[in-house]
This record gives sequence, C-alpha cells and structure tokens, in this order.
Amino acid sequence: MLKYIDLHTGLEFMEGRACVLCLGNFDGVHIGHSALIDKTIEKRDELGILGGAWCFGQPPADFLLSAPSPKLTTLDEKLELFAKKGLDIAVLGDFSELRNTSPEDFVNDVLKSRCKCKAAVCGFNFRFGKGGSGLPEMLSGFEYGSEVVDPVTLGGDVVSSSSIRRLLISGDAEAAAKMLGAPYFITGEITHGRALGKRLGMPTINLEIPEGKLIPRHGVYASLVELDGKEYTAVSNVGSNPTVGGNAVRCETHILDFDRDVYGARVKVSLCSHLRDELHFSSTDELVRTVERDISNARKYFAI
Repeated sequence: MLKYIDLHTGLEFMEGRACVLCLGNFDGVHIGHSALIDKTIEKRDELGILGGAWCFGQPPADFLLSAPSPKLTTLDEKLELFAKKGLDIAVLGDFSELRNTSPEDFVNDVLKSRCKCKAAVCGFNFRFGKGGSGLPEMLSGFEYGSEVVDPVTLGGDVVSSSSIRRLLISGDAEAAAKMLGAPYFITGEITHGRALGKRLGMPTINLEIPEGKLIPRHGVYASLVELDGKEYTAVSNVGSNPTVGGNAVRCETHILDFDRDVYGARVKVSLCSHLRDELHFSSTDELVRTVERDISNARKYFAI
C-alpha cells in the first residue's frame, strides 16, 4: 500500500529508512513517467530500500501562471496510479515553501537529508530549484548514484503531458490512451442529475468534472466504468447537454445492461473512443434515436 508523505509534516516515517526516488510532476502518469517508475522499482529491488516518487502536491504552474494548463490527473488520481504501479511512497513538497531553494540545497537538504534519498531517477527534461535552474546532471553525490531516463517516443513523437492534452482536446482519445498507457479517465462520486435518461428508459450516472481537470472534446464516447471493483461497458456524454438547457459541463454515462441505484458511489469512467460530437436535438424522439445509435456503436466498439 502506498504511503503518502507530506514533506512538511510527515517525514518521521523515513527515520531509519532509505529510499530511491523518481522526480517529476507526473501529470497523467503516462508511459514516459512509467519508464521512470519502472527504473525506480528496479533500483529499489536491487538495493532493498523503499521506492517512491517525489512531486509537488500542487504543481508550480498553479503558482507561476495566471492560467495554468488543465491537469490530466487530480492529486488523488495521481497517488492511486503510483500505488497501482507498485511504488511504496509518494513524497509531496510544498512549492510555496521550496520555490526559492537553490538546486544544491534541494539535492542536499531536501532529498538527501530530509527524504533519506540514496538514489535518484529523473527524466531528460527535469528541472528543479529556484527558477528551474537545476539540471539533471546536478543530481549528484547520492550513495547509489542517479540516473537520467531518455525520452519515450511513440510514432516518432515524444510522449508528454502537453501532447496528451492536445490529443484529448481534439477528440483523439485512442491516440491519447496509447501515450497514457490506458484511456483517459474521470473519477468521482455519482451525483443526481435531471433523471431524463431514466424517464427515457436509458438511466445514466452523473459525474462532476473536478475543477482544474482537463475536459476533453465534448461529445459521446465509448467508455468503461469501474464500480465496486467491477468493470462495465458504457457510453458517456461529456458536455453540457444543450438539448435540455444544460450549462455545467459534466460526464453523463449510460452503463450497458445495468440497472442499479448507485447514487453516492465512487466511480471511474474511462473514455475509450470519441464516437461523435455533442448535438442539440429538436425533439425528444430525435434524442432517443441518436442515443440508441450511440449505444449500438459502443457495442460494436467493444465487440459485444
């Protein structure tokens, strides 16, 4: 089970322990990040110490930019992915506390002294310390060394969080999934909606999209729903549902061949393939016919 450590208050856990840390922002925890994590786990097993990730609890962009890029993963989602990939610990720093720390002090005081870090892993473009002046080659002097991981490419393109954002905004969910290593997902608690789907015989579950999380291209997606440890095929609409006068953007999902009351449950909705853009319908009959076609297309996508 992943141990979350707040750099400011929780480092007593590291007393008498040692670790190897991979360093970065890890937005999306994509396949480039997975290369760092895999190398960290490899060194952990070789050295017999803890293996973990270092990142800021709130990314520096939130402090430095008036309009930071939307996030591919919330902090909770990021921690869940770290755990799923087998890391032991996640150390979260506070940017407002560390923003004026020199690269040398970050290495010596933060990583080595406070975190008990004996080896470090980072990506080719990792920057650290005041003004981002620290370069990967400055991560030196660790007892078991440091390693810089080369960029991961896919189809000739470097895998990056910014590339994934562009793909999702354009609606190319499948290309984004290849870079992420899994479909882009939204997690949250199921909330009450307008109950229109239920009245039309196609009940839906509703998820609010967390503030600051990337909203992919509006429209209908073939999707997967993880609920109570089980996975279900589904069709999801991301948008404001203009036909019924909606305003707030949310993710509304019809789970195929499923009819249970699950309000209040925590759910994960993975958007696998963009089937069509969001439309405004002139009548309820037209809406029903189109949703029935969406369900049919989702069944074809999943070959069920």
